[in-house]
Amino acid sequence: MIGSPSKHDMSFVTDQKALEYIQGFKDIEPVDLRLKYPGATENAIDFLQKILLFNPFFRMTIPDAIAHPLFDNVRGTKAEKYAGKPI
Repeated sequence: MIGSPSKHDMSFVTDQKALEYIQGFKDIEPVDLRLKYPGATENAIDFLQKILLFNPFFRMTIPDAIAHPLFDNVRGTKAEKYAGKPI
């Protein structure tokens, strides 16, 4: 789905053997999500493009994911409570 990672995408990989393994695969183009999911909304496509990234440091954060407009119709922000500490 996401295609082969670029050198920039692999910047977090520090193990040489892991890099060699990843680079051993043939180059694959990413799938056009609009063609793969023609009935998906723009918000759904945007959400997928922001979470389906090889490099975890480039992915959308969990708070950003929860706040994404894709979830506006199902999220009840008034009912949400902040725990104040990790649970």
